[in-house]
Amino acid sequence: MTNNTAITIEPLENHAAHIVRWGGDANDIVVLNAFKKVARILDRAPRPTTIILDLTDEPHCPLLTILNAVLLGPYYHHHLDEWLVIGDNRIARTIGRILSRNRRKQATFWFNSEVDVIAYMDSRAGISHGTAVDIAHAHGL
Repeated sequence: MTNNTAITIEPLENHAAHIVRWGGDANDIVVLNAFKKVARILDRAPRPTTIILDLTDEPHCPLLTILNAVLLGPYYHHHLDEWLVIGDNRIARTIGRILSRNRRKQATFWFNSEVDVIAYMDSRAGISHGTAVDIAHAHGL
């Protein structure tokens, strides 16, 4: 699958965050367009926004293109709060490691699941753990 639906970007409910999800394989053009859209989202954001890169489906994608698109685009944006990477696979570990080594004031963290990200985001927002579980269930997680 190499098309524009291979990558979707959607807001995370109850948080100043957007999730970039891979639904299949993506070529260079699809990756570049997705991260241009992320940059536009950050341009319009009224406050710092967290970007979550979900690589749990182990997509086949151009790693160098992803890194270039992230580092040359939204990674240094003034409205980027944190960069969170989800996934415990080779691509996720490589991207997380490279982004973590890059020097910037905003943090980069990596997680094993979306449930872990939601719990982390909820804890930062002061939402109790029980509410985090309810939100996760509401999203079918």
